[in-house]
Order: sequence, then C-alpha cells, then structure tokens
Amino acid sequence: RSPSSWALVAMSDHPACQPLADAEFNVLRVTVEEAEKKFVAKLHITLKVPFARDVNVQGPLRDSRSEAIKDGCELGKRYIVEGEAGAKSVAFKLKRKRWTAQERADADESKLSEFKLPGFQGNQGLQAVQQRLQPIGEGWVRYNDDMLVHQQSQVYFVQSGERAGRYLRRGGSGAEWEDVEA
Repeated sequence: RSPSSWALVAMSDHPACQPLADAEFNVLRVTVEEAEKKFVAKLHITLKVPFARDVNVQGPLRDSRSEAIKDGCELGKRYIVEGEAGAKSVAFKLKRKRWTAQERADADESKLSEFKLPGFQGNQGLQAVQQRLQPIGEGWVRYNDDMLVHQQSQVYFVQSGERAGRYLRRGGSGAEWEDVEA
C-alpha cells in the first residue's frame, strides 16, 4: 500500500487527544458503596503528572457500612503518605482485617472527604505562595511556624499572617503580646 491510500484520521478525533480540562485532577475521593447487599470502600483519583491517568483502589466487601468506612479511612491515609502502591498494599492487608466493635463504633463517614493532597487540586492554577518576611539583623531563630525570636533581647518577629512584619514582646502577664517600636 502506498501512503496516499492510507486513510487519514484527524488526530483531534483520537481519544488520547481529547482535552482533559473538565477533569478534576489530584482530588482524592474515597467513597463507600453498596454492592451485592454488602459494602465496599473505593478510592479514586485522576492524576495529571507525569501523564493523565485514573487510579482506582477498592477495599474488601464488608457486611456493615461502618467496616467499609474504616477501610476507606485506611486507604485514604495510606494514599496520602505512600501513593498508589501504599493504597494497594493496605487494600490487600484489609482483606484479613477484622474491625472490633469499638473500632466500628468510631467510624465517621465525614472523614472520607477530608483527604487532601499537597499541591494542585482540581483545575486550580498555580497558587501564589505567601513570602515570609525577614527581620533586620542577625541572631534570629525559629520560635514557631510564623515567628522568629531574637533570644538575647526576647523580641519576636512575625513572618506571616495578620501581624506579619511586626516586632512583639511578651506582656507583663506573659500571655499577651505587646508591640515593640523598631
């Protein structure tokens, strides 16, 4: 056959060339569904990097909804920490797991929607990163996530948040903060 006789297929008609703008990328969904008068936890996420693909991990069939909820929590926690391989390994281990009555009583379905991955969520664009302010001078050490302390003078500097850029000192009672003139 000659190349001129080949049927030309528009690349835009190929499924791999279809836009994925409507998909929600990197949004971890853990649900409990009823299947065959039993319940099952299902984890789903559409990944965009390095290429677009769906990840689906399913827990074992359970007699009660609360057991499937506990399975879903374990799948979600493990996916956050170890990714797809971790979720698949915990799904395998859950087949042998028997939840106690106490553990089943603690099952909370609202926890299944609390799993958040770092980075992009859904179709968000790049989010601006809040820059941390830096105090003048040397000798500053980390006090907490938002503050530095100059240990010699016991003056604190707020790097981010509502009070960003302010120098503070502990008040007389030790519980309150007072502004320090720079």
